[in-house]
Amino acid sequence: MNRFNPFNGRPLLGFGTSLFAAIVLSGCGGSSSSDSTTPLADSSSVGVIATASSDFESGAVELVDLNASDLTATGGFFATLSDIAVVGGEQHYYRLGRFGIDTVQKVDVENPAIEEWQYSTLVAGEEGSGNPQDLVIASPTKAYLLRYDKSEALIVNPSATRQEDFVTGELDLSAYTPANGNLPGMVKGLIVEGKLFVAMQRLDSDFNPSNDSYVAVFNITNDKELETGQGTGDIKGIPLVGRNPGTVTYHPQLGIVVQSVGQYFPQKFTGGIDTIDPETFAVKQLVDDTEETGQISGLAIASETQGYFISYAGWLNTSIVPFDPSTGDVSEAVNQLSGGDFRAIDVSPAGNLWVADANASAPGVRVIDTADNSQIHFIRTDLLPNGFAFVTNGN
Repeated sequence: MNRFNPFNGRPLLGFGTSLFAAIVLSGCGGSSSSDSTTPLADSSSVGVIATASSDFESGAVELVDLNASDLTATGGFFATLSDIAVVGGEQHYYRLGRFGIDTVQKVDVENPAIEEWQYSTLVAGEEGSGNPQDLVIASPTKAYLLRYDKSEALIVNPSATRQEDFVTGELDLSAYTPANGNLPGMVKGLIVEGKLFVAMQRLDSDFNPSNDSYVAVFNITNDKELETGQGTGDIKGIPLVGRNPGTVTYHPQLGIVVQSVGQYFPQKFTGGIDTIDPETFAVKQLVDDTEETGQISGLAIASETQGYFISYAGWLNTSIVPFDPSTGDVSEAVNQLSGGDFRAIDVSPAGNLWVADANASAPGVRVIDTADNSQIHFIRTDLLPNGFAFVTNGN
């Protein structure tokens, strides 16, 4: 049975999850259970929030028109089980149904209550859950579906109108399966300079990060894995300094930035923040996690000199900590964002920091002005926010 971190929905050490019953896959054009069908066609950008109930039994998607003067969440759309994630795109977002759900759904923000399609993330003959974690979009007709509980990432066509045309190929990552584990554990990816970077946790059979975590690199033109010169033995990829990666992001002046959380139980400070040069593949540690920083369970980069991470001190005890990505210098936690249940952070198209506040009595998204770390909006959500994506409206 896989394990999940309820702070950000990614499979990490130390949290159990119920085995979910199989669900019936819906075809193209399925409708949401939400009563809110107001289109967001006039908005040039839309915030997409993945939410879950406090008992982790249900989840839904809520949407925010980012051009409105009063930021308000509408939804929830497409109510389902709680283990979901969202990925942004141009005019569309994609909802991933993770462990035991095994679907990916495409939704146009101009028609938010109707899905364009919903497809299985398993291929013929596969058993068990694939547990999809991320969809990395290369073009309107090509994307990479990263699956935690399989050794193959799927190459898919987001424009496919039939399930049988959705999967077009695969990337074999079985070389990254550790000798003391079962799977590579791919969690997050991104494309930089024509190359796909895939971060893998490589947990052992006890779900502990006792092995080096790796980033594999593929040429997106021919889907061949690149030899980075950083690996050992037959492994071509890049070993990270930190273990148990979660967030992977990119900034032109910083390179690829990877957050790793280390081990929750028993607590071991084996995570941190690493950077990777996308051309030379050289890796270095930017921030080492310590008792002072706490375990680093989330990451957002606002600029070359301004970043934030989630500091995990214990269950329901997290804080948002600013740091300078150009030097690695860490500041004090943001005053109003200390000692709460903060599950995700990201930077919006407007350059503000979004913080998922899972306070059960008043859940929502805190929007922070990165100029002075003051709160400028609070977006109330029906369920507890777990993650975000941002959509640019093509119109």
